[in-house]
Amino acid sequence: MIRIAIVDDDNIILHQVKELVEDKIGSDGIIDAYSDSVTFYNNNENWNYDLVFLDIDMPTMSGFDIAETIELLKKTITIVFVSNLEHLVYDSLKFRPFRFVRKSQIISDVHSTIDDYLIARKKSNDVFNIKTNGINMLFRVSDIVYFESMGHDIYVKTANNDKYQMSRERKGYISMQQLSLQFESKGFIRVHKSFLINYKYIYVIKRSEVILKNHESISINPHNANNIKEMFQRILMMEG
Repeated sequence: MIRIAIVDDDNIILHQVKELVEDKIGSDGIIDAYSDSVTFYNNNENWNYDLVFLDIDMPTMSGFDIAETIELLKKTITIVFVSNLEHLVYDSLKFRPFRFVRKSQIISDVHSTIDDYLIARKKSNDVFNIKTNGINMLFRVSDIVYFESMGHDIYVKTANNDKYQMSRERKGYISMQQLSLQFESKGFIRVHKSFLINYKYIYVIKRSEVILKNHESISINPHNANNIKEMFQRILMMEG
């Protein structure tokens, strides 16, 4: 079941987007519509949405204002901006939205957005099994922020800020090189010999560090910065 919120102060657009989404997901989703951005914001303790359509230009609290709070409180929510101010697409990129829906092309844009989101959601259900402290644990690949090698040990950092040490066993032991080969096609970038990072959690790549959305900083060799940026940009283009 997919939980979706639509926030737009224009009631005509609000109900149009809702109907277009319903056309695509039918009974597989729950859709909440908000004509007041403040009401939606004040309900943030109950935000359990997978996908949120946000109008950018709303009174009192804009879509960008809400997106900032989503980034802080609910990083797992996927954001789609909706606007007739198409020049704002560039300003919206800092929030890494899944899509930018143009009100002038609302039917085709909403339909393609839902189609692409369902494909991405299916991919995100990919899981990875590790053994830690003698217990087998399953993680959604989309919830893994990075793999870190420390000495002879490998750790898994997750989106909820937990870190798990992978048990070392001679039979079936996985090295960082093997993880790199396994996860490269899933959007992970080897930024350092000790770090394999999920591109979804990268905020910015600088000359000597990669800053993550959780504000962690990973040091990198300045000579590799351009290669890392190219890999990151290539993945972004492939993911659409």
